[in-house]
Amino acid sequence: MLNAQRVTVERRKHERFKVGGDVFAIFGEDSRAMGRIIDISKGGLAFNYNGPKIDSSEVSELSLLFANGRTTNIGHALLKFKSRLVSDEATLTKGRLNASKRRCAVQFDDDMTWHQHSGLDNLILLKSQHIS
Repeated sequence: MLNAQRVTVERRKHERFKVGGDVFAIFGEDSRAMGRIIDISKGGLAFNYNGPKIDSSEVSELSLLFANGRTTNIGHALLKFKSRLVSDEATLTKGRLNASKRRCAVQFDDDMTWHQHSGLDNLILLKSQHIS
């Protein structure tokens, strides 16, 4: 009997990094979703949030925020990007789907400024670890 192994092919163009610390994403002009960033790359990011599913195919604003290290208050907006929703899925909690706790993935718009590229590079350098 042949023992087949499943090979995962990475389709992303950019290397992903796990984000440490209190770095948050707010998606949409009307702040449809806010949550802690899970991972990030030069092409986009994923974050967890609580709330209803986001149904959007349009380009929206994404703000990256960080918490002030001395307090639990949110600091100021670090960067803003035009972005598009890639996926929004319920997460598993104790083996069961939890529709109110969600994982959202967004893709950054290709038309980023030098300031956005530079800020993203600095964020990845300062707050992340490579995902193998």
